[in-house]
Amino acid sequence: MVVAKIKKGFNLIFLFMIIFALLNISCRNLSKVEEPKRETPFKEVKKSKSKPLKKQIETFVCSIDGMHLEKENKDDRPFGIMIENLVPVRPQAGLSKACAVFEGLTEGGITRFLAIYAGQNDIAQIGPVRSARTHFVAVVKGFNAIYAHAGGSKYALSAIKNWQVADLDQGAYPGGFWRVKGIKSPHNVFTNIEKLKLKAEDVDYKIKADYEGFKFKKDLSFNQRPQNEEISIDFSMPAYKVVYKYDRNANSYLRFNGGKPHLDKLTQEQLKPKNVVVIFAPTSLIDYDSGVLDVDVIGSGSALFFRDGKAVKGKWEKISADSQFVFRDEELNEILFNPGQIWFEIVKTDTKIIYSDQSVQSPENTSSSE
Repeated sequence: MVVAKIKKGFNLIFLFMIIFALLNISCRNLSKVEEPKRETPFKEVKKSKSKPLKKQIETFVCSIDGMHLEKENKDDRPFGIMIENLVPVRPQAGLSKACAVFEGLTEGGITRFLAIYAGQNDIAQIGPVRSARTHFVAVVKGFNAIYAHAGGSKYALSAIKNWQVADLDQGAYPGGFWRVKGIKSPHNVFTNIEKLKLKAEDVDYKIKADYEGFKFKKDLSFNQRPQNEEISIDFSMPAYKVVYKYDRNANSYLRFNGGKPHLDKLTQEQLKPKNVVVIFAPTSLIDYDSGVLDVDVIGSGSALFFRDGKAVKGKWEKISADSQFVFRDEELNEILFNPGQIWFEIVKTDTKIIYSDQSVQSPENTSSSE
C-alpha cells in the first residue's frame, strides 16, 4: 500500500514535470516569435503639377484704329459722318470716339470733318451733321461705309449715286437724325450710331460687312520718344489753322483748332489722336461761281506721317473710289500706325506744314526734318 502511494506520488511529480516542461517550451517559443517585418515605407510618387491650359480668349481688333472690339461688334460696317467745323458750332460732339477723322477744305477756306466709326454703339450724340463733298464721298467708299450727311453739292450727290454709296441723307431719311432746339438751323442736325443702324436696317443696307483698314505696330518705348514735337498746318486762315502738340507720356498729339484746344462737347476733353497723317492732294475748283472744290484723292501723292513724336516722309495711293488708301514711306515700306485714333489732314499740294522747327511744303522738295 505504501508502494502504491509512492508510485502515485511519483506519477504526480512526473506529471508536474511534464507540464512544467511544456510550459517552459511554450514560453521560449513565444519569446522567439519575430515581430512582423516592416514593409519599406511607400514612396509617394509626386504627381507633376501640370499647368492648367490657359483658356484661349478670342480678341477682336478694329482694322481702322487697331483698338479692341467686342465680339458682337467685330463685323460692324463702318459709318462715315460729315461734321461741321464753323467757329460758332465748336466744340463738336462725338469726335473723340471716332476711329479716324479726315479733315479737308470746302468753300471759302472752311474745313469740314468726315468721322469714321466702326463698332461703337455707345456715343450719345454726333454732330452737327453737314453736307457732302466729292472728296469725302470717295473716302467713305474706300471704307465700304454707310454715309450720313445733310445734303451736299450736286457733284457729291452725283458721286454718291455713281459710286453706289450706301447713303443716309438727312433729307431723305430724317428718322436717323434729330434737331437740337436752341441752335440755329441748319447747324442743329445731330445723330448717333444707334439711330443710323436702325435706319440702315429699314433701308436694307448691310450693317455687317467687310472693310479695309490699316496696319499697326506697338508704341515706341518711352525712352525712345522725343521730348516734344509740334505740327502746324495752315489750311487757309487763323480760324482753321491746326496745331498738334506731342504729349510724350501719352504718346499722342494734343489737337488745337483755330488757336484753341479742340474739345469734344460730350467729354469736354481735348482731342488727342495717336497718329497724324498729312495728305497732299491736287486741289482746284469744280465750279468757279459756287467755289466748290475738286480735291483729288483718287490717284497718288506725297504724305507726311507723325507717330511717336517723329515725322516720316512718304507717299499715299488710292487707285479708285472703292479702294482704300495705302501709305508707304520713302523706301516703299507700308506705314504701320500706333493703335488709336488717326487724324488725316487733306491739304493742297502747296500747303505750308511746319514741324520740328522746319517749314515744309510738299515733302518731295525737302530734306528730312528728323
